[in-house]
This record gives sequence, C-alpha cells and structure tokens, in this order.
Amino acid sequence: LYGYTRWSCRDAKQQWLSQSQVRDRVFLFCRRSESAQIQLKKYDEALENLEKCISARPDDNTRFIYLRGVCRLNQKQYNKAYNDFTSVIKKKGELVDASRYNRALCLIGLGGGYTAQEELKELINTGTDEEMIAKAQELLDKF
Repeated sequence: LYGYTRWSCRDAKQQWLSQSQVRDRVFLFCRRSESAQIQLKKYDEALENLEKCISARPDDNTRFIYLRGVCRLNQKQYNKAYNDFTSVIKKKGELVDASRYNRALCLIGLGGGYTAQEELKELINTGTDEEMIAKAQELLDKF
C-alpha cells in the first residue's frame, strides 16, 4: 500500500492511514504531551516530540519551535535556543515578546550582557505583552 502507514495503539486494531492522517495524529499527540514533559523537565523527551510536531506541520509550527527553544534554553543550548526564538520572531505573532525575552536570556547565557540589554530595551519599546514588558524591565534593572 504505497503512501500508507500502519498505525496502532493499545486499545485499537491496526489500521492503514494515509501520510496526512499519520501527521495529524502525531501532531495531536505532541500537542498533548510536550507541555507536560517541559513542566516535568523531561527536555530530551519533549524535544523528540517537538521535532515530530515541527515535521508534521511545517506551515503551522511556530508554537512548537518556541517550545523547542524553551527546552534548549533550559538545557543551556543557548545558540540553538537563540536561533529558535529568532525564527519565531520572524514569523510574527503572539509569541514574539516572549521570544525576545528568552533571546535575551540566551545572550546572557552566552556572555553577551550588552546585547541582552539591547534586546530587552527593544522588547520594552516595541512589545505589546504587558507581562513580558514588566519582566524585561525587571531583568534590565538588574544590570
């Protein structure tokens, strides 16, 4: 059966699904599990699932790229996390302010205090999320 994949779970019989149906099921599974894994600090498992989500929905993956950046930031993979947050900022949307803040944290982790300050000032001047602006101001005051 070309283009179809066998799918099974504990409580269901095996069935043949198209590639798009498999991608949709992987996407739904990831949506349920990645936040819980991050909260439990299971970053490796979360990263594995996030990669599946990003692949499953290449046009609708901004949230997953952001969460991958959060995992990488917590694992002190600052360069990779910085790149993820930059991707989210380029796509624009509701996670831009949080991405700018987290990008500043990456810069601090990399030893770029001055650049981090500039990032925080940019967030304060152009941001729309009041909570993130307040967090940025609080962090900027510590410099």
